[in-house]
Amino acid sequence: SCMIEGAEDTALLPAQEGGEEPQGKDASTADNGAAADLREYVQNNGGSFFFTLSDSENREVPKDDAGNYIVTAETPYILTMGLSLPEGIAPGSYQYQLPEGLTVAAGSGTFTLNGTDVGTWTVSESGLLTFDFNQNINNRTDVTISSMMSVVFHESEQPINFDGNITVTVQKPPEEE
Repeated sequence: SCMIEGAEDTALLPAQEGGEEPQGKDASTADNGAAADLREYVQNNGGSFFFTLSDSENREVPKDDAGNYIVTAETPYILTMGLSLPEGIAPGSYQYQLPEGLTVAAGSGTFTLNGTDVGTWTVSESGLLTFDFNQNINNRTDVTISSMMSVVFHESEQPINFDGNITVTVQKPPEEE
C-alpha cells in the first residue's frame, strides 16, 4: 500500500505545482520562487527610487510649498516608479509594495535597455509590484528603468509617503451640487 500512496502523492504534485520546477537552479537558490525585497536590494546596492505623479493629460501634478503632491481623492493619476541602479541588478524576481491609501489598475510591461529585453514587471490592484529580470541584465551598470501605472488615491488624513521620495496629500473631491 505504501507504493500506491506514493504514486497518488506524486500524481497530485504536478497539478499543484503548476509545472514550476526550478530550472537548472540548485536547491540553495530555489527557495519556492520567493521574490527578493526590491527596496532592500536597491538600498544595499547604492541605488535609488524615483517617483513622479502625473494627471491623465500627462502633466506633472502640482506640489505645495513643502514639496508634497496635491491630489484629489478618487481621481485617476499616472504614477511612474523608477529605479536607478549604478551597479546594476542581478537577474531574478523582486517585489515592492506601494503604500496603502491607493488603488492601482493592474498592469504589466517590459523593461528594455538599448533595444534588449531585460525583464518584465507586473502590478496588482493591491499595489504589489513584481519585477522579473532575465539574464540579459547581467553585467550592466548604470541601469535606469521605470514603470508607469494608473492609480487612484483614497481620502486620507495623513499624507501618503513613497519611501521618503515623494509625499502625496489627498484632498476630498469637490462636492457635487
